[in-house]
Amino acid sequence: MSQETRPETLILYCALSGEIQEYQNRLIREVADKFGLKKIITLNVEPHFTLKYWFRADESQVIAVQKLLSGFCSMNLKAPIRVGGFRGFYPSVVYSVIDFSDEAFALINKLFFELRKSTWIEWNEFDAEKLIPHSTIAEDCNDHYEDVMDYLDGKEKIFESFTGAALI
Repeated sequence: MSQETRPETLILYCALSGEIQEYQNRLIREVADKFGLKKIITLNVEPHFTLKYWFRADESQVIAVQKLLSGFCSMNLKAPIRVGGFRGFYPSVVYSVIDFSDEAFALINKLFFELRKSTWIEWNEFDAEKLIPHSTIAEDCNDHYEDVMDYLDGKEKIFESFTGAALI
């Protein structure tokens, strides 16, 4: 009797590293401590911006996506992005803004094109062309949303970086 594997729920993201990662982690901790908004800390996910929101995949599909990403990354140069400034999805989420260079935008669209060849990948209303690139600082802000935005005022730093991809 064979054992059937249960599909996993995955997300495709680009990790932020170095100074950007340290800066984002500091802001996440400060906001969590000051306002009790600890969801991002509880999730224990490194600072990142999402490339493809949640989708389900079985073991063979996960392997196929990993192989696609590995090949894609080896065949394409990294592209510059700009991280800085604060916005939100009122009233719930506060985030750092991610701005794609023309090269990064073209690279990410090329990745979407390749991913869409895997017809089993589900696309939702926030994916691909409707993606708003950001790195979340706090979720479930609600009554604290304006206070968090006020707290972050003056803490803006601008970073130049490059894209890369990971699958969780």
